Amino acid sequence: MIILDKNRPFDGQHIVYIGGSGGMGMPTSKSLLKKGANLTITTLPNRPDIATIDRSFQEIASQTNSKVQIIELDITKGNQIKEMLEKAEKSFGKIDKLIIAAGVSHLGSLLDVSRDEWDAIMDVNVWGILQTVQMAVPYFNKGARIVVFGSDVGFKPSHDIPLYSISKIALHTIVVLLAQELAKLGFSISGLAPYNTPPGMKWVYKKVDGKLVCGPEDCDTPDWGNLPPTGSFIDLQTIMKTVDYLLDSSHDLNGTIIPITGGYGMTVS
Repeated sequence: MIILDKNRPFDGQHIVYIGGSGGMGMPTSKSLLKKGANLTITTLPNRPDIATIDRSFQEIASQTNSKVQIIELDITKGNQIKEMLEKAEKSFGKIDKLIIAAGVSHLGSLLDVSRDEWDAIMDVNVWGILQTVQMAVPYFNKGARIVVFGSDVGFKPSHDIPLYSISKIALHTIVVLLAQELAKLGFSISGLAPYNTPPGMKWVYKKVDGKLVCGPEDCDTPDWGNLPPTGSFIDLQTIMKTVDYLLDSSHDLNGTIIPITGGYGMTVS
């Protein structure tokens, strides 16, 4: 039996969560439902487990007096973003909060990166996210807040994942610059930049026998990264609490990106 949170800071608010059914997205989405939010969640197209995911969300929504819908979305396609936003507004009204956790990683050296690899990462991690914010603005309620998932490598590039690092540096720059433009419209944007957090990235590109292959990240392998000084990878509960904090915080945090590194700070891990 699900016990309702005493504090429901998002009661009746419409939150759109891009990537809300992913590794970090799903538990965060379920937490937001329990806190009263009406959620529009996006997932990648053609997922075979979409019906199972939908049932799990609907069960929580029915017990918490919240509403939820799942929409398939390719974040690189402007027409799909527009259709998603129109459906979101029709279902639950103007958007109070927007969370963007979409992203894809990449394994490989810069000297070997092809144009196809570059485009695959940049289209999702940079252009897809900027395009989503651009198109979402007309659907926002007064005082809307945006929270974007960045990465610690957006502050301290990693030689293990250089292309991903470049994309996150670009994304952090976009957040800082958008903060100035959005503030004039009465909105704000902030972000979080976590170090490795199990269960890891949902999708990672790498070359296998000369071909570009996309699959889930294995966070149990030695190459997943060193443990931070705390002795453990970042706790998913920390991510969830930080998202809540940014969603419910003052607009004074507009343009702020919070590193969550377990002690690595700005050093190279």
